[in-house]
Amino acid sequence: YAKETARQFGPKLDWQTYDLSAVISDDDPDRLKRWVDDHPDSVAGLTAYIETLLQRGEWATAKPYVEKLVEAIPEARGAASFAPWLARIHRELGETERERAVLEAYVRRADAPVAELLRLITLQQLDEDWAGVLDSTERLKGINPLMKSLHLAAGEAAERSGQDPAAIAAWQAQLALGTEDRAEAWFRLAQLWDKQQDPRAKRAVL
Repeated sequence: YAKETARQFGPKLDWQTYDLSAVISDDDPDRLKRWVDDHPDSVAGLTAYIETLLQRGEWATAKPYVEKLVEAIPEARGAASFAPWLARIHRELGETERERAVLEAYVRRADAPVAELLRLITLQQLDEDWAGVLDSTERLKGINPLMKSLHLAAGEAAERSGQDPAAIAAWQAQLALGTEDRAEAWFRLAQLWDKQQDPRAKRAVL
């Protein structure tokens, strides 16, 4: 079963290990490209070449190579996935919608994509997608519920979408975690409790 699973993982790619030390050269930076052109399906070659391009900031040049690997291994998870590279490229090229799509697909498969979730939350906030923010913050809670930033994002998203109980829980979590702006947290709680005619609103204001 394990061998068959491995055979079905990127079956069109060349997974052979190559010694590329001889073709990775500062004297002739195009030598590696020529090797990749001769071995277009080599994961080792593609990975080395992409890393070189990313180090140079040649995002547009690296993009089709990364897309090839992502498309060839759509089921890849975590460190085995090239999706974070593709998301970074879209970000550097200003392709925000494509970056968000890549991140949304990736976080559903990865085990603990903290950095990717934080970036996705930022994009969802810019799009005012409050349902998306709440979904992403719930995923982040499952990884690290002690992050202050996730509760701040969840509280704002819950308020914007009219989910007062969730907003109250988020602002209470902010206070419990020692937010730097306690006055803001208490004021937001006071507003939410006042809407529900909860007597705790007066104490929160005080």
